[in-house]
Parts: sequence; C-alpha cells; structure tokens
Amino acid sequence: MKSLERNTIAFFAYMKKKPSHLDSHLFATDIYPAAWRAATQLAEELDIPLRNHDTGDFEHVAFMWEKPLNIPYGQYQNLDYIFDYASDILAYDYVEIMTHPGYLDSFILENSTYSKPRAYELASLVEPKMRQFLNKHNVALISYHDVPKKKK
Repeated sequence: MKSLERNTIAFFAYMKKKPSHLDSHLFATDIYPAAWRAATQLAEELDIPLRNHDTGDFEHVAFMWEKPLNIPYGQYQNLDYIFDYASDILAYDYVEIMTHPGYLDSFILENSTYSKPRAYELASLVEPKMRQFLNKHNVALISYHDVPKKKK
C-alpha cells in the first residue's frame, strides 16, 4: 500500500488534481482479489470511480469489448462490433468501450504485440459512420469526470 500512497502523492503533485478514475492494466482488478481490494479502497478514499467496478455512490460504467459481448477474439479487425452489438451496448446508461487507437510508428511496430489494430481502431473512431451512430442514438461522449453519483 505504501507504493499506492507514493504514486497518489506523486499524481497530485504533478497534476494538481485527483485522477478522474482508477483502472488497471490487463484486467488486474478483475483477476486478482488483492488488486481489486487495493484499488477499491483507494477509489473510495479519493471518491472516484473504479473501472468495471462499483465504488462509492457512482453510477455503474459497463466496460465493453469483445469478451463481455461473447465475440470471438479477432472476429473484427476494427470497431464495427459496436454497430453490430449496439442494442447490447446501449442497454447501459454509461459505457466505456476499450480501444487502443493510435498511429503506427517504428516504436509501436517493434515493441507492441497490438500494432495494426491500433490503426484500424483509430480509423473506426474518426469515420463519419461513428459520428452518425452516436448522433442517431443520442450518445454523449464524456469522461470519467462526468460520471455522476447515483440519485438517492
């Protein structure tokens, strides 16, 4: 826990504000109970959401990607599953869709096992079809700073 405290102090010192939320890499808070407990405790102390988990009084944010939608990995090269599974995704009030968009450069190509999908995801996010989908379904793009507390 000392490491979390040091990192939290460093974040505050550098950013001059608390984080919008907590999450973990490679689903550590979903896989390891100790990681979940530590992250939950810190999220509640800081009064911020924890990705994919209910903390404090915040509205639940559903964490979407292929696995929770039972889509076989690799079935989609881009984010078209959003359109094909819209009814499942739009059933939630708040959703985070996991993406790793980016431009390919030599560093990514040489160091990441997730390289080409970044370019496909970026293309999906900026294509007019995505904006039309968001508008049609009255979807607001927000950050975790905008996730409200539950109404009592």
